Amino acid sequence: MGGELAQASYFPAHKRKQKMALAPPPWGLPHHTTPPGYGWPGVGANGGDWDPRPDAAGPWASAALPIAPATPSAALPAPDPLDLCIGFLKRRDGIDKLLKLVRYTAKLALVTVTASQPAAAPALALAGGGSAWPTSPAHPPHVLPSIFTPARLAALEASIGDARKAYRLGKWLQGVAAFREAGGWEALGGGRGVSPLLAACAALGDGLYFFLEQGTWLVRAGVAPLLWGPAITRTSATAELASYAASSALALVSLDALALREVALRRALASRGAWPGNGPDVSSIRADLAVLAAKRTALRLALLQDGCDALLAASDLRRGSSGLLASKPLLALAGLTSAILGTRKVWLATVQTGQAKAKAT
Repeated sequence: MGGELAQASYFPAHKRKQKMALAPPPWGLPHHTTPPGYGWPGVGANGGDWDPRPDAAGPWASAALPIAPATPSAALPAPDPLDLCIGFLKRRDGIDKLLKLVRYTAKLALVTVTASQPAAAPALALAGGGSAWPTSPAHPPHVLPSIFTPARLAALEASIGDARKAYRLGKWLQGVAAFREAGGWEALGGGRGVSPLLAACAALGDGLYFFLEQGTWLVRAGVAPLLWGPAITRTSATAELASYAASSALALVSLDALALREVALRRALASRGAWPGNGPDVSSIRADLAVLAAKRTALRLALLQDGCDALLAASDLRRGSSGLLASKPLLALAGLTSAILGTRKVWLATVQTGQAKAKAT
């Protein structure tokens, strides 16, 4: 998969309320689109206002993104790099994204090496009926002076693909938990609004996808019958596509709400006649604008990651088709882009956790 981010200051108590009609919070947003550490547009903790705090109440909030602190005193201590690497590797998603990064790097290298290899020359017939050089598979006429041969790269890519499926054992329970947090079947029926509905659909598709991936792993391991493979793959890819579609729609709704909130903050700043002046209110508004900018960047990267993963899922669903879905270089680049964004997101979450631990000690 076949979901890319220093704590911000809180709104002061004396800040005027900015009443706006925003989308309800996307309860239980799945892992592949959740920007780490941010409460999304919706109901805030101050009685209906939108709460821009990184730790705003809501089950979608996780580790905060590294935003520049509003004041030098708010700067968090830098964690030890070795501790960060250990913390990253302790995370299941960290190992998964790292394996994905290696897998699609090998796939892209395989496409490059295969395309750069010269075509095999025809054997030259000799008078005795032989040939000028051996042409058997054991003795190819062109051997790359490197370990990065097509056969080795293909074996590495296939091995990592199977390892990722095995490592995701039980991960579908996260989708079940996200579906429950989104409101369950009530949210799926639309009784809680658009955003919870989209979050429930994304969580349901996510959980089904990871559950079926276990079946794919059993088929490849030879435990389940091979006849089950095509049906499991198609159903899994369909669930994955549905999850990406719902989470992308949810991200677009949140981007629209962020845009409305930014307009309100800029109007409030201009109404004070202090642009670009200083003062408690002005500094607070500027800090809030910085938080909004970080959230917007996280959402856009999440949309890009979802788009890349959706392309890979569509390729699995339409296996054997022609065109873009059969382009090996494009699919390798899409997978590599998604892997980079996913690794970045998990790493930033690890950095935030390390900063919090360093501050506590």
